Amino acid sequence: MFDYLHTDENQGKYRQNTDNFGKVVENVLNSNIYSLAIKRVLTANDNTSLRLKNINAELSPKFKNFSNPRPVVLGHGLFGNLFGMEKLGLKIATDQKFQGKYVRDTWLIEYSGGPNTECAACPNYRYGDLIDYYWPALVGGVLKYSNQNKVDYVGYSSGAGLGLKSYEKYYQGTSNTMGYYLNSSGQWVNFSLPANFVEQMVLIAPMAAFNGTSRFTSLVDRYGNETIQALNGKTHLGRPDIVRETLKVCNPYNPLEWDCQAIRGLPEGSNISYNFWVDIVREVQNKSNSNPKLTSINRLLVMTASFGTVEDDFVVPENDLTYIYSNSNATKKYKGRIYSVLGHKELPDQSETYDPLLSKFLNNVTYSFFFDKVRYILEED
Repeated sequence: MFDYLHTDENQGKYRQNTDNFGKVVENVLNSNIYSLAIKRVLTANDNTSLRLKNINAELSPKFKNFSNPRPVVLGHGLFGNLFGMEKLGLKIATDQKFQGKYVRDTWLIEYSGGPNTECAACPNYRYGDLIDYYWPALVGGVLKYSNQNKVDYVGYSSGAGLGLKSYEKYYQGTSNTMGYYLNSSGQWVNFSLPANFVEQMVLIAPMAAFNGTSRFTSLVDRYGNETIQALNGKTHLGRPDIVRETLKVCNPYNPLEWDCQAIRGLPEGSNISYNFWVDIVREVQNKSNSNPKLTSINRLLVMTASFGTVEDDFVVPENDLTYIYSNSNATKKYKGRIYSVLGHKELPDQSETYDPLLSKFLNNVTYSFFFDKVRYILEED
């Protein structure tokens, strides 16, 4: 009982003499924990507890009458956590573009940055663990909790890259256990994944193979090994740790600090594991990597930001987007771009990311030629 009274969505109501706290206590006493906004899954490899949040569960009834029952799942970026994409998710859940015509069942997932992934005793997980176990468990959990067999996935930064790679690995479905969800009786139940469980995919500045050059990749190529060595001994670390150690070794060799400051283009937020950062550095340094080809996806939108004539968002190389777009077998696909002086780290909150790009794509609304395609759509097939 204590654990459920202190879940993230209940903590603010705890021990308050209000109807809200009374309802929380009533639900927990009656074992009505299935309806909590923040739910959990366990991974199949090591039973790590991961969080996912149903945004609509905290909204009024009018935002639970879905125009399309297929859930929209949002995966945060590097150093993000469960709430990193909440602002964008709320726009999708309430359909701010079309005044409620396309209300969607919207979920946030947390593959890193959470209380059970970044604690002192938490696993020092690898990028491969996120691809093989964490992302499938989270998306599979959404399928189970929403009672659906497909989702639309919106991934940002590393959340886009691992979603791309994990879905390509498991799109044919699995018979093996991919995770555990909590059923309405309060029991942990294992689940597998159905075939073709993602209908539409949005990749916002995906950290994928890093095949190409950006200011971030140039910096990691030169100083990544020294940063890894300086941080060795930590099991979990944050963006400030990486920025601090990178600037220690970068400044003496670059008085202008232009490329050095590219490390600040990573979004701020929560911690990640040391091994995850090591694997990102190795991904950048490995110039023979190849991006997945998205063999089975119905509709695809890949997008990034540009600053003036610069063809990257300071972190993700343009080459990656071009490859992913060109080699996808999607029946309909778009390559989009918005202009931003802030680049990679502000993309989810840029107004154009939602309107017009995501709001129309997710609900299969045609982009207008002048206002949408001329400004934001680079390619379409």
